[in-house]
Amino acid sequence: MSFLTSTFVTAFEAVCLVRCARPVLQPETRRLSSRPVATQSAAVAEFDREDASQRLTDLLACLGYHARAEERDGGGVRRYAVQQVTIAEPDRLAVDRMMVASWQRGRQRLLGTDPLGHSSPHHAHRVVLARAAWNAGLLVGRLRPRHGQLRIGIAEPDMVAILVRAARLLGVTASVSRRSGCFVVAVPESAAPTLAGYQTPVTPYARPTRIPHAQPDLAVA
Repeated sequence: MSFLTSTFVTAFEAVCLVRCARPVLQPETRRLSSRPVATQSAAVAEFDREDASQRLTDLLACLGYHARAEERDGGGVRRYAVQQVTIAEPDRLAVDRMMVASWQRGRQRLLGTDPLGHSSPHHAHRVVLARAAWNAGLLVGRLRPRHGQLRIGIAEPDMVAILVRAARLLGVTASVSRRSGCFVVAVPESAAPTLAGYQTPVTPYARPTRIPHAQPDLAVA
């Protein structure tokens, strides 16, 4: 795989991670108790799992952008942890442009209906993109298996369409159902090795920064 192609697949997985992630809420909306985000950084995604946030920081670092992952506290009476990925402000515009271009290009290739032979390099590239999309979906939206099915919870309809098409390209039949707040994409649990058999080579240009968990202030006035 050429460097250009490898870079594109890395960028496509990164944007799929962002599109699979929970919407980023402002601190006043989420009532965070930890310290606020620095003004020189902007949140690009929030996850429920640390391995998803670390994967995104690794991918962005591989693409030459400075990202950091931070665990923050959210909620009111019922506390929960949010894994937030932020981008240094000088890189934010470039990252946004990269993600828009990568998503448009990857979506066009995966959803294209032009017939391709299985030996076609274009088809082989589609297969790699399909696995990259499912790698993101499995990392971010994986739900508890039910009735022998592997289930992915995704809120964004466009990402659901990508996962269904990607599964078909990999020879797996996917079904979609609605639940409160998201769609559920289900495939046979036995198909997991086929869908997840992919890893983008991650060799960051700069080591991503990991910010330790911010402890809430428990002092009583």
